[in-house]
Amino acid sequence: MSMRIKSIDFFRGLCIIWMMCGHFSEWWMYKSLFNAVNTDTWNIFYIFDFLGAAGFLFISGMGITISYKVKLIKSKQSNEFNFKKYRFEYFIKALLLLLIGLVYNLVESILVNDFSKIWIWFILQTLPFCILISWPFLNINKYYKIIIAIIFFIVNEIIWFYVKPYKNHYDTLGGILFYILYNNETLSPILQFFPIFIIGSFIGDIIYENVITPQNKNLSNSIFIKKTILPLISIGLVLVIISIFIYPEHPFPPYFYPRESSWIIYSIGALICLYSIFLAIERLDLIKIKSKYRFFYYFSYYSFTTFILHLSLKPLFFEKLGAIPFFLAVPSVILLLGLFLRVLHFTLGSHVSIKAQISRASSYLTNLYYYRMNKIRSKDIKK
Repeated sequence: MSMRIKSIDFFRGLCIIWMMCGHFSEWWMYKSLFNAVNTDTWNIFYIFDFLGAAGFLFISGMGITISYKVKLIKSKQSNEFNFKKYRFEYFIKALLLLLIGLVYNLVESILVNDFSKIWIWFILQTLPFCILISWPFLNINKYYKIIIAIIFFIVNEIIWFYVKPYKNHYDTLGGILFYILYNNETLSPILQFFPIFIIGSFIGDIIYENVITPQNKNLSNSIFIKKTILPLISIGLVLVIISIFIYPEHPFPPYFYPRESSWIIYSIGALICLYSIFLAIERLDLIKIKSKYRFFYYFSYYSFTTFILHLSLKPLFFEKLGAIPFFLAVPSVILLLGLFLRVLHFTLGSHVSIKAQISRASSYLTNLYYYRMNKIRSKDIKK
């Protein structure tokens, strides 16, 4: 298996497409149809909604952890690689992402004339906070990450129980905490969704150890399935069963938002199961997915660009589509967007990738900082 794990690209692309479909349904469906869909407990959207923001945070936690492990090993093997410099660049990149998220929030709040949305837990704000918070946990024992996820899960439950009655009461401590930690609670609040990110980091550790490291990357398929895939699927299934049959709150209530804690457990379990299946398919080469992978790869490679771009499509059919037109329009738009991304990839490459530009900007700022610091030190030495 090559260093680039196709199942990660495939999964990230799938999550981006699912998030777009969710937004299109909210924007383009008749308001009455959207409300009816969101109050039907049989709605299949509930079952697969873990592929949205939760899935994207999960796969981001995986990718960041794998990248961290690779850089850590590189720093130990080569004196030319400065790990402190990598750490500085890591934080700069997260802060640039956060800046973009806050700018988006500001623009959105101006457009809808609601300045409470300047601070809102949209995925563009949640992701950079997850990246910032996770740094101290990236190099700890992977099993400690499970403990960290459980702690955040419990803390979220306690704080949510306290602040929920104080929504919109900004003259109280509870109202201030609600605004800071849960505005908007129907999106992806940091305390509720960070456990998903850190469990993704836990899975990233497992993937790094069993897929990338030289001593394990050449394991036979049977040992790989027995050692990696089956345990992961078992863990995922246990979490799904707990969330549906044992946990006191059903993960799919009559009205979906705000999400119950059981939904977080269900999502983590479902994400582990689904990704493990994709990884097994890739490892065993069960399906020739090269062409299908390439389609999802473009959405993964241009994930940030695609997400920003699709926000501009909100007015296209705003609250104008019934069920049949909607289910015709969405696949058509996704297909056209995929073809557009393919053309971009072959013509402009990374030059139109916001993610790549953020990486270049963070690298430039890091080099500039270290250049100036070295210059200051050299002057001090001369003195």
